[in-house]
Formats: sequence, C-alpha cells, structure tokens
Amino acid sequence: MFFLKKEKKKHAAIKRFMEATMKIDFDFEKFSKHNIFNKLSLNSEYGFYYFPYGYLFRHPRWGKINELGFRQDCGSHEVKSKYPDHIIVTVFGASNAFSILVKDSDSFSQKLEKKLNDDENLKKKLNKKFKVLNFSQPANTMLNQIINYNLYAYPLNPEIIISHGGVCDFHYGQISDSFLLNNYDITYVEIAEAWGKIIHDSKIEIAQDYVDENNENFKPVKVKNNPKKIIDSFHNRSQQFKKMVESNGSIFINSLEPFLYSKKSYSNEEKEKIKIYFKYYHDVYNNMKKLFDDYEKKYLNTSKIDYNINFHKIFNNFDSTVTHFGDIIHTLEAGEEIISNEYYKKILKKYSIE
Repeated sequence: MFFLKKEKKKHAAIKRFMEATMKIDFDFEKFSKHNIFNKLSLNSEYGFYYFPYGYLFRHPRWGKINELGFRQDCGSHEVKSKYPDHIIVTVFGASNAFSILVKDSDSFSQKLEKKLNDDENLKKKLNKKFKVLNFSQPANTMLNQIINYNLYAYPLNPEIIISHGGVCDFHYGQISDSFLLNNYDITYVEIAEAWGKIIHDSKIEIAQDYVDENNENFKPVKVKNNPKKIIDSFHNRSQQFKKMVESNGSIFINSLEPFLYSKKSYSNEEKEKIKIYFKYYHDVYNNMKKLFDDYEKKYLNTSKIDYNINFHKIFNNFDSTVTHFGDIIHTLEAGEEIISNEYYKKILKKYSIE
C-alpha cells in the first residue's frame, strides 16, 4: 500500500484517470463488499480500477451503477430472475454509450427501452416487454466490448446486441503499442501502461509520464500508428464481435458513433468546449475526423450494410441551432434522443415493423 501511494503521488496518469472530486452521495463501503477487486480499489472513488480481464470503471455521478460499475438497475447476474420473460437488449460501448453526461432517464439506453415498450405493434407481435441493459464502460475499445460480452452478456442469451463505438478505437488506436496493434489488432486504454510501469517498478519512460499540463515537463502525446491500420483494426474486431453474436443466434447492430466534429456546424456552447479540451491529446483529436471519414468511405459507403448505423453521417445533418454535445465526444439529451430513435427504427426493421 505504501508503494502504491508513493507511486500515485508521482505518476500524473494515475491521479488523472483514477481520482475525482465529484463529492457525491454514494455508499463506497457497501460497493466494495461485492468482490475482492472492488474492495482492493476502495480508495478510488472514480475511474479505472484493475480487474483480471482488463479493467472496470467506477462513475457513480448519477447514483445508479451495479456491482461491476455498469449503468444498470440490478446486478448483471440477477437479470434472468428479475426479467425472466423479457426480450433482452444489451448495449456495449464506451463513455458515449454509458451516456456519461446525462441522468438515467435521458440516456439513449433507457430512452430506447421506453420506445420499444410503448410500441403497440411490437406488443401485439411479440407479446413481451423489452429490457435494455447497458454494459458500456468509459474508454472501452471494441476488444473490451467483446470481453464484456463474453463475461457478462453471453450467459443472458440476449436477443439483440448493440455495439456503439468508434471514438475509443480511433483515439487509443493512435497511441497504443505499434507491435500489438499491427500484428494482433490490440488497442487498449492508455492507463494500462501506467499500471504496468507501477506493477513492474519500471524506469522506462512512457507518454503518460508527461500528461500533467500544469507541470513544466508536460508533453502532448505523439501519434504512433498508421491511420489505415487503425481503421482496419477496428473493423476486424467489429467483424469478430458480429460473428460471435450471430453464431449464438442473436441480432447484431453495430454503429459508428458520433462525435462533435460529425456535425455540420457547432453551437456557441459546443465551440467553447473545443477550446478547453486536453492539450495532451492535441494531435490525436486533430486526426479524429479523418479517421472517421476514412472508415466511413472504406467500410460504410462501398456497399449496403444492414446491421450498421452511421451516426457520423446522421449527425452531419445537424447544425449550430441545437447543442447536441457537452464536450468533443459526449452527447447531451438532445443527442441521446437522436441515437435512441435510430436504434429504435433499426430494431423495428429487424422485426419487420416499420
């Protein structure tokens, strides 16, 4: 514990990605009792915490996360007993799918559930209600989505799987280890390198040693990887996820999620958010729109892909009259409504109801 505290003091990445000052009313003591890894991370009220299969994320700002940090109203292991006769829809993605800036009822997952359960034609045809479960975690790449599907959703035998992604793979794909990306399509959240340095008591320099913008040694992170490989890797993992889901008899709905630069023009509030974003990611975010456009051109515009929703294209229809984003990445209620409606229409089509 002394060693960890000592390292946390001098490693800016740990402080930035695992600590917060939300000052919320959340029972961290009770939360820690669910499993050993919650207990080991009791001192962290926010952010990434170690788990044997990647990481989990604790963001209780809105008060409702389950024992694994997912934004669900019950334990993932309790779903079968609590919703035995429901059609299960599972959502996977990163912080945009977690809906990190809005309250529960304004998240696209809960909006989608309400739209499905209020649809009279669906009720008549299926004679069942829907339960939408959000298995998203901030900073999840497509590989994290696959891991979470295998660990938590597969036992529930969900009928529909939604993968809402793109931003994290295109972000972390630029700065992940080149050997792992180029040879194994492995894109990972950057905090993993800081953990590795601490665990192995390494003196090797990593980019996150210089993440603190208030420190005189600050350096923006450098882009390491080829754009073509970044988008190909995301596509390869998306196809892997699709094949896994469909081999289990489930419906797969994939999307290229939106981000602020998807829009035609920005509101004054959105323009202000651009000005204050992390300088550390200056080059990374300068490249994002090109990565989105290249992916769209190569994989979404060449043929009709029935399972995919191109939110990057959809949001290009929106201008400065409405504030859809609370920062460069994350949607506010207005954006969440658009996203929920597109998934709703896609599901209706899958059940031949339009």
